[in-house]
Amino acid sequence: MASPPGEPEPAITERDHLLLSEAVVAEQCGDLRHALRCLQEVSGPAVDPWEGDLIAMIELGDQAEPWHWARFTMGAARRWILGLPIPLVARVQREIAAAAGGVTGACWHESLGWVAGTSAIPTAAASYMLFDELMIEVFLIQCAPILAKRSGDGRTWAETPGRVCELVGVDGIELRLRDRSDGSEYVARHLSELVGRSEGDLVYGHLIDVPGDPGLVFAMRPIVVDELVAQRLVRGPDEDGTFPESVESRCAALGAAVRSGERYCQSFATLADHQCVVGAGEDCEVRRGNVPLS
Repeated sequence: MASPPGEPEPAITERDHLLLSEAVVAEQCGDLRHALRCLQEVSGPAVDPWEGDLIAMIELGDQAEPWHWARFTMGAARRWILGLPIPLVARVQREIAAAAGGVTGACWHESLGWVAGTSAIPTAAASYMLFDELMIEVFLIQCAPILAKRSGDGRTWAETPGRVCELVGVDGIELRLRDRSDGSEYVARHLSELVGRSEGDLVYGHLIDVPGDPGLVFAMRPIVVDELVAQRLVRGPDEDGTFPESVESRCAALGAAVRSGERYCQSFATLADHQCVVGAGEDCEVRRGNVPLS
């Protein structure tokens, strides 16, 4: 139905809203083809990152491994949590955006493997809600048990702390990381986190357990951060161990992290890096994790 004269047209039509809602339910039930059909019928601009996630998994088909499903499941969880009309979600988004202080950069991901600037705000908000507020448990158990099963059940994901990690290097499909808080070293599956970045750079994210070897993967694209704010993100207990960090304080730290990575947004956009990422996005072998990007 058209808007009354003099009033702006709604940003999204009722039909589009129903299609998007149907797509959310379909992907949570593991019906990826139906979810994609719903998105392709939306009359507005293409939902590119979402459609890309669905297309990549559909192309993999039976070759999809648990770690593929884990990353897809986390993407579905992110879409779910950021779309919930509840006060805390809105508050977290507002507080992080305010703390980011007018950060600039592309609204979508600068690369296949990391986010910085504006594109990091949704990731930061989703990370807080899913891990700090344990909403990932609600999603896996109540909303998407089918996705959880395909991902190896995700039983330990809610216990995963956010970590500031130094990018140490890549060996084949293995990404070597060093935890800035205690010097612990980890080996995760390399999903382009070093494309456009250098060894020694810092990122913030959650490393979740997945079946296979390597047995870790970043839950979502990690946020590029700088040295000055890295320590704010390392969560330590308070002096007597009784009071958790407040929402405001945590969101302020995440917003500062988003702002600190703003300067990295343009450094990625060299011709060589751009061609590397475009080629990788078209290469199904890369999506399968069989060909390292760096």
